[in-house]
Amino acid sequence: MRAAALTLGGATALSIYAALASITPRIVSADDVNPFFVFGVVPLEGGRVYTRARFEPVPALAAAFGWIVALAAYAALRFYWRSAKLETHAPERRLPHTRDVLRMAAVVIAVFVFKLVMVKLGLPAAGTYIPVFGAVLELMVLYLVWLAVLESRRTARPLRREPLLWIGLGIALFPPAVEGVQVLFLRR
Repeated sequence: MRAAALTLGGATALSIYAALASITPRIVSADDVNPFFVFGVVPLEGGRVYTRARFEPVPALAAAFGWIVALAAYAALRFYWRSAKLETHAPERRLPHTRDVLRMAAVVIAVFVFKLVMVKLGLPAAGTYIPVFGAVLELMVLYLVWLAVLESRRTARPLRREPLLWIGLGIALFPPAVEGVQVLFLRR
C-alpha cells in the first residue's frame, strides 16, 4: 500500500508541476511561439515575447506517465487485496493516517511562518531555500493523504467521515496557495 501511495503521490505532484509550469508567465524567443500552445502573447523588444500561459509538453507527458505507473500500482494493489481477502467492510473504523496528515500540515505551516519571519528580518536566503524544504513536506502530505485514501478504499470508510484529513490537507495547501497568488497576481 505504501508503494501505491508513493506512486499516486508522485503522479499528483507531477500533475501539479505540469500545471504550474504551464501557467507561470515567461519571456521567450518569438521563434518559440506556437499559436496552438502559447496563450496571452505580448510582444517585447529584441524579438522576445511575454507569455502568460503555454502548454508544456515535457511536464505534461511526465505527469501522464506518472499516472500510468500509479494506476498500474493501484490496480496491482486492488488485485492483491482481493486475492488475499484483505478488503473489509469496516466503515466505522477510523483511518490511521488522518492525524498524521494534520501533524504534517502543522509542520508545513510552521516552516512557512519561519520563512516569513526570516524574510521580514532581512534574510533573503530563507526565501530561496526554505521553499525547497516546504515542497518536500508537501510531498509527504500527499503521500499520507494517498495512504488514507487507499485505506478508505480497502475498508469502505467514506472519506467524508474524516474531517481531520480534509482540515490537514487544507492547512497544508495554504502556504503554496499564498505563494501561488503572490507569483501570479502580485509580483509583476
